[in-house]
Amino acid sequence: METSTHERGRFYVGPNGFPRFAGSLSGVYLADTVRSDITSYDQNHPTPELYPGIDEAFIHRNNDEPRSDETALYDIYLLKSKDLLEEESLRLRLNRYFAIWHPLFPFLDGAYLLQCFNNSLQLAKIQFAHSNQNAQETSDTIIGSGSDSRSIQYSQLSAFEGLTPEQSLGLTTIFLVIFTIGGIGLDEQNNSNLGSNAADPKIPTIHSTSQATMLGHLVVGACQNSRINDLFGIQALLALELLFYVTRTYRPAMHLSGVITKLAYEAGLHRCPERYASTFTEATDRDLRKRVFYSLYVLDRLLSADFGIPLMLNDSDIDTCVPGGPEKHITPDHEDFNPPNTNAHTSEISNASPIADSLDTRGSKRKNPPDYQDENISPQDSARISAPPLPKKKLNTGNIINDPAALQARNRLLPAYSLSLMAQMIGQAMEQFNKSVSHRVIDASEVLHLRSMLDSWWNDIGLDCDVEIATQQIPSDPRRQLSTLFTCLYHLQIVNLNRPALSLPPSQVQHDHALQAAIASVRVICSTLSNAFFKNSESLYWPGYVDMVFLGSLILVYGARRERARHNPATWLLRDLRRASSLLAHFAKRWRKSDKFSRVVRALIEREEPTSNNVNVSYQATILKAYQ
Repeated sequence: METSTHERGRFYVGPNGFPRFAGSLSGVYLADTVRSDITSYDQNHPTPELYPGIDEAFIHRNNDEPRSDETALYDIYLLKSKDLLEEESLRLRLNRYFAIWHPLFPFLDGAYLLQCFNNSLQLAKIQFAHSNQNAQETSDTIIGSGSDSRSIQYSQLSAFEGLTPEQSLGLTTIFLVIFTIGGIGLDEQNNSNLGSNAADPKIPTIHSTSQATMLGHLVVGACQNSRINDLFGIQALLALELLFYVTRTYRPAMHLSGVITKLAYEAGLHRCPERYASTFTEATDRDLRKRVFYSLYVLDRLLSADFGIPLMLNDSDIDTCVPGGPEKHITPDHEDFNPPNTNAHTSEISNASPIADSLDTRGSKRKNPPDYQDENISPQDSARISAPPLPKKKLNTGNIINDPAALQARNRLLPAYSLSLMAQMIGQAMEQFNKSVSHRVIDASEVLHLRSMLDSWWNDIGLDCDVEIATQQIPSDPRRQLSTLFTCLYHLQIVNLNRPALSLPPSQVQHDHALQAAIASVRVICSTLSNAFFKNSESLYWPGYVDMVFLGSLILVYGARRERARHNPATWLLRDLRRASSLLAHFAKRWRKSDKFSRVVRALIEREEPTSNNVNVSYQATILKAYQ
């Protein structure tokens, strides 16, 4: 007897008019089966009121009607046209964000945002010119209040006219994050910690954790009230999570990650959109959903590892293919999950569903006006300008080797693809070594398997291949521009795979081998970062570098103690600690809280200095103070 079965979940249309996912445990498959059975059994006496009623009852069981009870709270947070007058500075920050962070976390629709940005800048110029003209005319005829009234009116004009407050809130959140992250490093005296003074007060940025948290609260409220496209809301929240991570504000990032994960599950991002090709008809939609999901996936793994907490996104719950990698669901298989004879009510949203008329190519309810030029806009027209449409693009899922455009699109995703695989390996190591609450199992074969996967990942990047022999050209792989990051991540994972063996008795050979391998990788990390610093200190933007160097310093100290226990001098320790200290001192300029790590390493150096006095007391005091 056949006892195995597939998951019977499907997408349905939520109250906001966009697709949401319901797993079979929710009862959706039971409802579909009963509806199908009734429809097929009673064909001579159809019951049209029951047929749609099952769907409606199911949808509204867990969903309220769209509400607007928080709309009044948005206005003080929304970007205004007056905020977008510094075009040169804003464009610089936009370009820096997309050059540094978008290749690793491609969850934003860059083409759409660029069009929004350009249109909003154009609108701001037009409105500013009209405001000045009106103010001048008013000042010639009216003294006092008239001019002030027009000035106040201009200051309240939205940067995204024509959009709903919720859509403007999402765009405001995303652009504020872009301007904030894009400004990191422009002035090292104003470091990347939230709450530091911005280098240019005219640039709209996020200044504090509480401001970012409030924006996140409002976006979550818009999602809960079904006033915004779920995917667009997740993008805005992911932008905030990335901001928290980049600025090493890890606790808010971790908390926000939990909320986004549940929203992502409800939106069905954990299910590969290629399986539901008639729900997500545009290839760009399917590609964006995968990019959004794996950006969340990477951040969740990194934060879970930093806090040592269980994973929220388990690989066994996910079948979404990694963007930039091989697609396993080129042939949609969702038909296999349908009950028979469901007629128009398929297991997915069809083109004839209520959502079809409200979706544009990205699956969002944004108005799509034509592009415009300054001379074609009257003062009356400028108030109705809204976000632009996204130009349709074709993504070839066939043989990309013979398709230059598809190959280029895939190459752009390679950094995110490799980072996603690294996040997957981080999670697998956590599941292997940190899952049990009673004991730790170090399975040699499993460790070897994890190391083989890691080396395969490293060989695929191929950073040691300088020139193509056949063409004598430097490879165009964009991961080469991120060689510092990927080299450090590779050696950090080697350290992580060897750290569990350090809990074994020092007399065991596994302990000694793991320690030596970890020391070698720590040295490579510090050497790589030092070389990158001398070449271009701006490239050291990854917040995890701080933890790599600090934890590596502790491993170096432990290794030196083991060497001295065997009557070896370990003279290399002082040299390596000084290099680590110089790196941490640089990081402390960008992330103020990392100064505590720098102080600990300086105390370790003082302890090793032969001329230091009372070094042991000073060392212990500094250690305790750093963790207070």
